[in-house]
Amino acid sequence: MGYILEHKKLFINGKWIETDKYHELRSPYNQKTIAYIPIASYEDVELAIRSAEKAKEVMRALTSRERA
Repeated sequence: MGYILEHKKLFINGKWIETDKYHELRSPYNQKTIAYIPIASYEDVELAIRSAEKAKEVMRALTSRERA
């Protein structure tokens, strides 16, 4: 049985972001590569933090029923 190798993306601010660095994820069972996990750059992390801070302000204004 073969694996389908996937290059995952970062999900930041509602968008899937490509990156040029990946970590190879290996199966603990047979050590075969099963996926490539993205490694976020400093800029990616900063964008994610800014996006989360903006989303927090929007969510704060909503009632618990609206957030659900």
